[in-house]
Amino acid sequence: MNNCSFIGNLTRDVQLRYTQSGTAIADIGVAVNNREKDGDEWVNKPCFLDVTVFGKRAEWIASNLQKGEKVGVTGRLVMDQWTDKNTGQNRIKHKVVGEIHLIGSRSRDGIDRQPQQGGGFAERVANTFGGGQVQEADEHVPF
Repeated sequence: MNNCSFIGNLTRDVQLRYTQSGTAIADIGVAVNNREKDGDEWVNKPCFLDVTVFGKRAEWIASNLQKGEKVGVTGRLVMDQWTDKNTGQNRIKHKVVGEIHLIGSRSRDGIDRQPQQGGGFAERVANTFGGGQVQEADEHVPF
């Protein structure tokens, strides 16, 4: 089964591009904090993930989300392979192809926005992975 779900913060503004046939593609960076114990203290170990979204949702994301916003991601892992033009080395990168879900955020003008279709993502993830408790993600994401 190739399925992943996580909640994190956008590490950069959305990069929108189009295929020759006109399909929108949004490339997004998301940081997820993993808490680990280091001696007697808990420390954040961020994990940085690239996410790609296609179609109308990609256009919506590009026009409505910006760096720092909290989002939920559902999707599947894919592996990109290419040859570096400068070095000739084969390169491999894993990324997530899927959907982005807004997690209770405020718009640029300060008015509360409701999560778009699929609201309740945090609760679904918590019920699946956390025993039903929704915990706020730590806000110490370095970006």
